[in-house]
Amino acid sequence: MSVAAMDRFALTAKHVHFDTTSVNVFGDYANTNDAQATANITYGYSKDKRPDLKQFVLSMLCVSRGIPIVGKHEDGNASDKKINHRVLGEVARHLREHGVAEEAFIYVADSAMVTENLARAGRFITRLPATYTACEHAILKAIDADHWTRVGCIAATPPTKRRPAASYRVSEQSVELYGTSYRAIVVHSSAHDQLPPETPGA
Repeated sequence: MSVAAMDRFALTAKHVHFDTTSVNVFGDYANTNDAQATANITYGYSKDKRPDLKQFVLSMLCVSRGIPIVGKHEDGNASDKKINHRVLGEVARHLREHGVAEEAFIYVADSAMVTENLARAGRFITRLPATYTACEHAILKAIDADHWTRVGCIAATPPTKRRPAASYRVSEQSVELYGTSYRAIVVHSSAHDQLPPETPGA
């Protein structure tokens, strides 16, 4: 049905965006871990900062301007990294069945995508976590090379006197993750050039 809707409204699947969100629930859910239960409502990492509440996780794949085409509920303690890479295979298969080749779309996900299974992703855009040494190396190489491409201001909202728009520039680098080389884009924001005021007496 989602593929038919994409065709009817001429939505493109060139970029497919994936993310998860946690949904808090109240009350008792004693039977959710039974074999016939569709999802295990339990405690997990709460994106709403409510670790005191049980939850389930909703994973969603969107196209165009955030229009969902695939959604699924997950266990409340499901790992984003495991969900991400399971969905990668499901998405490729789903689109292939409807005539969309794997090289025809780009998978966009958050940093939870970066694991040892990254090679399964095909074409993708993600954020390299700062916990990886490759992230720091790419930044240092960009600074040393000092060869930037100016992007300019990309803010969707107009700037104000108290909040001027930041200007961006990018530098293309290469990083190696799990034995494979990937293209990395280092992004510099002019907002980071503003030094904090000096502390008196420091």
